[in-house]
Amino acid sequence: MSVRRAGWLWAALALAACETGATDELDGGVIAPSEDARAPRDARVIPRDGGHHVGPDASDPPSCGTWVGRDPIRTLFVGNSQIAFWDLPRLVSSLSESAPDACPRVAGVRYELGGANLRDLWEQPLLDGRRLPETITGGDYDVIVIAESIDLAESLPGFPGLFEDYATRIVELAREVGATPILYATPYVERPDHAGFHAQADPQIALGHALDVRVAAGGLAWLRVWDELPAIDLYFDDRQHPGFRGSYVSGLVLYAAITGASPIGLTRAPTTSCETVCDDLAETEADVFQRAAWAQHLDTIGP
Repeated sequence: MSVRRAGWLWAALALAACETGATDELDGGVIAPSEDARAPRDARVIPRDGGHHVGPDASDPPSCGTWVGRDPIRTLFVGNSQIAFWDLPRLVSSLSESAPDACPRVAGVRYELGGANLRDLWEQPLLDGRRLPETITGGDYDVIVIAESIDLAESLPGFPGLFEDYATRIVELAREVGATPILYATPYVERPDHAGFHAQADPQIALGHALDVRVAAGGLAWLRVWDELPAIDLYFDDRQHPGFRGSYVSGLVLYAAITGASPIGLTRAPTTSCETVCDDLAETEADVFQRAAWAQHLDTIGP
């Protein structure tokens, strides 16, 4: 186990010990969002012209997206501590609650093993004995979000092939049970040149094209944010995990990938594992975050 992965595992365990409201069960419904999250969304927010990397220009994005199916969208988030910080599945669920009333909601839960890549998640049981294949086949999920570890950007010998192998297994199993798979490309650790963000995302986008799987490129949306707000801090204190702002950006990209709807105008105060708002997002920050997330989604799915 690498030093970085060991750090991830320790951080995930520490975070789990602090959480008081997270749940891995859908029975009983999604934890209610804050009052701000229930406020109606202004569907006609006109984006400002920003840097070359942030967009889009459309002033009236689709209000409810392309999702056709059950509401709420029962979504299993498979990953490691990158999805555990700020309870990303819960954050995405809360974001969806602030969409217009006619739009579908996301009921997100997580299958998480600290420090794990997709091979680990496929082969190793969780502490409670659950295994991923049985969780997917027995969970009656509509969407499976598949989050790889940062090993893709660590230049480990043979790892790109392992990623493709196990990502394909999860994609195929998800489709066998009628669920829609989505690859989630997480951000990378802090470096001055942001090295590793494309190394993490590009192989997943390529595999997404090959398998006809949608990709939520959360890390690349961070790069778009930094194009317009280069000094903003999106990291947690350990500089290897997302802070609240970073998770918010990634959550917006995931919302767009799951529903096909624009995240522009969603709440600035999603409920997370903190039980309340974890930070105070300025309206100008949220504007950049939402436009960057929507632009990245449109760019990733292509024409």
